[in-house]
Amino acid sequence: FRTSSSASPGAAGPLGPDTPTVYEDPLPLLRSLAAGTDGALAATDFFPGDIAQVLEPALTLLGHPRTCRPDPSCFLLAPLVPAAAATSTTTTTTHTPLNRLVDVPALWEKLRPMLPALHSPSLLTGLRLQRLIRAHSRPHVDIPN
Repeated sequence: FRTSSSASPGAAGPLGPDTPTVYEDPLPLLRSLAAGTDGALAATDFFPGDIAQVLEPALTLLGHPRTCRPDPSCFLLAPLVPAAAATSTTTTTTHTPLNRLVDVPALWEKLRPMLPALHSPSLLTGLRLQRLIRAHSRPHVDIPN
């Protein structure tokens, strides 16, 4: 997590090459986000932004229509997965942080070698991806087909 302490003349932007950079501990910010969302988000829901770039082809293969291309200045992300919760009279959509459903760092390590195959999907790649996601799902989570 970095911030600029002051902008320098001639710098390419707020964090340009001439801008002094101060590295901050992100944990207080994450704790503040958790408190501000009444626990809907927790510090453990966030993971490094570069992981989302690896997950993007996997999510596309699974039918997720959106991209996960974070801004290069993003350090931590907490992607939310929608889930419909139906009652007898209404259907509402809730969102759960991805890291609560799947062990994202462990899945990321397994997906990195598969990147070329994920960009040109096949049935075999899809089946392998499904097995990996099931293998890395959290104990309380049932991943649908």
